[in-house]
Amino acid sequence: MEAAKVKPAGFETRQRRGRSGANRMKSRRLLLLYPGVLFAPSWGNATEENTHLVYCHAFLRRFFEEVTVLDLEAEYGRPGTEEERKVFLDRALERIFSAKPDLVAVSCWSSLNYLSARRLAEGIRRERPRTKILVGGYHPTFRKEDFRYPGSPFDFVAAGEIDRAAPFLGIDLPAKAATGPWAAKPDFASYPYARRGGPVGVFLSTGCPYRCAYCMEYRRRWAAVPVPEALSMLAEIEEGLSPRAIMILDACFGRDPGWRKDFLKGLAEQGHRCGFWIQTRSDLLDDDDLEQLARVAVRIDLGVESFSPTMLRIMRKTAAPDRYLERFVSLSRKCSALGIEHDAYLIFNHPGESEKTVREHERFMERRVLPELAGGTLTIRSGTFSLFPGSAVYDNLALLAERFGTTAEHPQWWKEEGDHLALSRSVIPSRDNRGRPFVLSPRRIAGPIAELNRSFRGAGKSSSRL
Repeated sequence: MEAAKVKPAGFETRQRRGRSGANRMKSRRLLLLYPGVLFAPSWGNATEENTHLVYCHAFLRRFFEEVTVLDLEAEYGRPGTEEERKVFLDRALERIFSAKPDLVAVSCWSSLNYLSARRLAEGIRRERPRTKILVGGYHPTFRKEDFRYPGSPFDFVAAGEIDRAAPFLGIDLPAKAATGPWAAKPDFASYPYARRGGPVGVFLSTGCPYRCAYCMEYRRRWAAVPVPEALSMLAEIEEGLSPRAIMILDACFGRDPGWRKDFLKGLAEQGHRCGFWIQTRSDLLDDDDLEQLARVAVRIDLGVESFSPTMLRIMRKTAAPDRYLERFVSLSRKCSALGIEHDAYLIFNHPGESEKTVREHERFMERRVLPELAGGTLTIRSGTFSLFPGSAVYDNLALLAERFGTTAEHPQWWKEEGDHLALSRSVIPSRDNRGRPFVLSPRRIAGPIAELNRSFRGAGKSSSRL
């Protein structure tokens, strides 16, 4: 198994001295650990650094004299075979023990990290029983019980943001301390895995009020970094890292129109050599926003999710699907006219998918997308629905079974040793009146999507392509 192509030299580069502070835990060594992924060799590989670790690292350095960060995926890649998994775990534990931590904070960011987090924590407990182990991330937020079992090595399970772990870490935070990504400003200069010339991820806001059925975002209140601070952050990143592109990874970019317009105007006026990637809803951006974005090398990822009005209602994407889809067509035409490259992302085989919803998709492709949007700067990307805890789908599987005949064949796939991509997608979306399962074959809808993508007309702003 090969290590990641970009690998920082030597473990000693992980050791970072934090600034002095009244609340410093001076005598304690903390290891911030990203445990990697054991059973998904090619699923969800990010091109940017693990952005959430940058924020966690900056936060922890405020309180601990010595913080070590170890990203096992950046170090060793992803194992693909049982032998590679054994080598991965052995090397990982050796590196962990060499840091001699008093505390280990494990980032179980998603369900993909569960088995690696568990196996490494059990290895630490077995060899270093006095070391305290904390785990946090999306999966612990929704599935605390997965970390509380007989003989569990985890001393504390943190739900929500990292500041929620303050009591366990011995940190006294002010009553009105900032939470979320900006509990600490990201410090790429001190982060050992930051790379010059590659894509860099940032969070400018948290929360999303839309409650889409498939989504795991638990923060409903939208809040953003003040515009001047956000613009300053982006300028500092470009100056320090010369990134190819800055990826704004917000769950719901630009939810507040006042913030969005001030930010986009400032971004356009700043002038940047790098490109930008933004993900948002097609019904949030207006034509004035696109005019500003056209002044920047940007690629927009639109979470359209479906071209079927019925499916959009089932997904809880919108209560007005016809208007929503009309706005997408209008926005895509405008993007093409302005030379803005943009993607429409679609999810197939979501619970409730049926012959009816697929035919609605096919009609929209035939009547609207191909005649009106081909030859522009639109690309359609699609994927099969994956089941994750924390989503409304996961929480309501029994109701979906009753309503559509939905069946999740591996409802706790993250605990199984197998291909996690395939296991998470082992969902029967619906059954007909005779009880026959309906599962859409990707080949059925591939042709028109490929036709649209072949007609793509690049905008000439290659820096925005990732």
